[in-house]
Amino acid sequence: MFHDRARISVQAGRGGDGGLSFRREKFVPKGGPDGGDGGRGGDVLLIADHDLRDLSSLGSKRVFKAGRGEPGRGSGKHGADGADVELHVPIGTQVFTEDQIVADLAASGARVAVARGGAGGRGNRHFATPTRQTPRFAETGLPGEEAELVRGIAASEATGRLFISTTRRLAAIDLNSGRPVWEKSYSSHCCDRISVSPDGQTVYAPAFGASRWYVISAATGDLRNTITGMGWPRQAAYSPDGQRVALGAWESETLDVADTASHEVVKTVGPFSGFLCPFTLNSKGNTVFANVDGLVGFEVGDMQTGLLLDTVIVDDVGKEEAAQYECPSHGIGFSPDFRELWVADGVRNRVHVFDATTYPPVASAAIEMPDQPLWITFSRNGDYVYPATGDVIDAKARKIVGSLTDETGAKVISEQVVEVDWHGTPTP
Repeated sequence: MFHDRARISVQAGRGGDGGLSFRREKFVPKGGPDGGDGGRGGDVLLIADHDLRDLSSLGSKRVFKAGRGEPGRGSGKHGADGADVELHVPIGTQVFTEDQIVADLAASGARVAVARGGAGGRGNRHFATPTRQTPRFAETGLPGEEAELVRGIAASEATGRLFISTTRRLAAIDLNSGRPVWEKSYSSHCCDRISVSPDGQTVYAPAFGASRWYVISAATGDLRNTITGMGWPRQAAYSPDGQRVALGAWESETLDVADTASHEVVKTVGPFSGFLCPFTLNSKGNTVFANVDGLVGFEVGDMQTGLLLDTVIVDDVGKEEAAQYECPSHGIGFSPDFRELWVADGVRNRVHVFDATTYPPVASAAIEMPDQPLWITFSRNGDYVYPATGDVIDAKARKIVGSLTDETGAKVISEQVVEVDWHGTPTP
């Protein structure tokens, strides 16, 4: 029996706002309210398709958002509904949230709405009364449903705390006792791939679905500051000295660099040749190595001058072939000694190893993978590499030697991996 898996995030469309409008008629100086209702937000649907045999139709895209409903207009006109997102999957596909199955698409044409759009707001015509004949307000549209998924994980050796971010919440857990310390949401949502300061006192969290980053007290979860930016924030990364933090966003061709004393953006790096994908920093924290959309390989930016320095391309993957994928390279990471740079190849399902002792780094090996490798994480001692496929790669032998499994023995496919040393025994 063939097995295929994909982890995606879905967000239904927000409902359109109700219209705020008044009639304008000849010889009627003060017409009544006539604002129409906002359109309903679009749904995200999964549909079983008998022509499909695997999940490759999803490509490398991992976030799917339905359209927002249009606002109501004058003359009682209803706003158009937001566009649905329809994802076609093979017959027999089972759909899970983090902890339970929500659908089993066992027949051709079977469909399930994994996120439903928000209702449109009512226009001001609905709020007219004998004593309030000219209401100057209307309802806002409701937000669409959003499946809660784990988006990031980080740990602090200094404080012994583990931090987990989901699309809705951020939580801190004491690793010594295993007990939750605090749990918070920010604007009813939360965060993507978080980063903890070297001293364990501050968390930088990319807001999920909003163009801002949260600066959070790691001790209490209280919000210290908010940094606005461009695009859809995806990743934050502290420099080793803790003085700077790099902020990367999808639908942005630049990377922001914030000063961690003032929590303000002090430098912009780029523009890169495409939207930013995963990135990593060198040992000094002054150079960023970033995957970008449309490229199998990476680009290099100087975090001090803001200039783009180099583009390194995997030679045997053409530009047209890479263009079929969103972020064809969606994973990049240095070995702990910074002598090697490992880069994901989602087009040919490989991990490329680059010699980072020279500049620019030079390709030295390629490792075949059973699926798209996506995010790449090293063990603390550098002996093993954990791509998002759940496989374990021996870094020296350059081959797969095992896989991560859960308590039932099932293979764990995860983009979030952190290693904790329990009394001298590292455990990923």
